[in-house]
Amino acid sequence: MLSNIERQLLRHYSEDERLIGKQTRSQQHLRLLAWGYIREHVVDAGNLLIIVTAAGHTALDDGPTVA
Repeated sequence: MLSNIERQLLRHYSEDERLIGKQTRSQQHLRLLAWGYIREHVVDAGNLLIIVTAAGHTALDDGPTVA
């Protein structure tokens, strides 16, 4: 199950294409990546484009969260 923070982050990523710096990836971001809910594409030396996968969209539609 997703924590509230992970769900909020995944929802934030799903609202629009997101560019983030490679150095700004949180533990929640890394978990979403490991679970296959997001993908990263290198845009340039310091930035990543974050894309929510089909599994990520399904996880958002899934029910409960944990604190």
